Amino acid sequence: MGTYRNNELQYLEDSFYKDSNEMIVVYGQKYVGTDEIIKEYLKDKTSITLSACEATTRQQCYMWAQHLADRGLNLSDYPSFIEIMDVIHSIHNNKFVLIIENFDYLLRTDASSFEALVQLINSACNVQILLISSAVSFIENSMVERIGRSALNINGFLKIKPLPFKALCEYFYNSSKEECLQIYSILGGYKELWYYFDINRSVKENIE
Repeated sequence: MGTYRNNELQYLEDSFYKDSNEMIVVYGQKYVGTDEIIKEYLKDKTSITLSACEATTRQQCYMWAQHLADRGLNLSDYPSFIEIMDVIHSIHNNKFVLIIENFDYLLRTDASSFEALVQLINSACNVQILLISSAVSFIENSMVERIGRSALNINGFLKIKPLPFKALCEYFYNSSKEECLQIYSILGGYKELWYYFDINRSVKENIE
């Protein structure tokens, strides 16, 4: 990852080691590399990851209950969001990170689900909550209106931006500066797209 994501990683680290619990919204366009940053950040931390999807509240709670059951946690088949957070609260003594992927789906379906996260962040549980989303427009234009005053419980917003041209040149080290310009004009600073190009092939060969 080099030095290009140090600021983002340091921001998350500083939040984690504060005495109080924190809830951070981490968002950026699809393919920008958010997943890679979170994976790097979690290397030395205890964490639970829950992924939201386009589903009813009942279906979402069922899927999360099944996921937690695979980790040995007992829940009813269709628990409430509050019950899920209570169980997560009960299993950790040391500080941990709770990841909610695609959390915008929760708010679009049932904005009251956010109250369960607020309850967890304000409890005696030692936790950092990271709300992950690629729905940039929703986060910047609709989210706060959707959850109202509950938004005051969010401690920060971390927007993941595309990597600079220099980072691409380092990744495609076998390519000339001209070729790198061509690649950057096609793929931009979205690192997860770079993986589709073979660094040992020309731009034309990769496109073909």
